[in-house]
Formats: sequence, C-alpha cells, structure tokens
Amino acid sequence: DGTDYALTPSFNGASETEYSVFVPNGTEVVNISATTVSKKASVFGDGYQTLAVGMNTLTVAVIAEDGSKREYVLYVVRE
Repeated sequence: DGTDYALTPSFNGASETEYSVFVPNGTEVVNISATTVSKKASVFGDGYQTLAVGMNTLTVAVIAEDGSKREYVLYVVRE
C-alpha cells in the first residue's frame, strides 16, 4: 500500500546490523529498499519479499568492490 515503516533502531549501517519492524496483519508483501554509499558496491536481498504471519527474518547483503561482505538482518513481524 506504499506505507513506509520505521526500523528499530533507526538505520545506522556503520554500527548496527540487526533491525526490527512491525507491520499490520494485512501486509502480505514488503518492498526492501536499500542503497549503498559507494556506487561500486552491490546490494542483494532487496526488493519485494512475501511475509508469513508472525516473525520473518530477511537478510540484505552488501558486497563492496574489494569483495568484503556485510549482512543486515531485518526481523519483520506481521501481526
């Protein structure tokens, strides 16, 4: 429905790698929108994700130009 939901804690990619968000039961799909600081890095795991009722664990990975990888875990709770 285009609603933006806030992550807890607020996104800080330099120090946090795990986030949570609660969405209403009627939310069947979320669109994970992720961008990188460097245009030479790649993002995987973004885009549309189908949600089950309850806890959904979604992982977004960022791979830097040098091949190093950082994963961010999103716990999406569909109430």
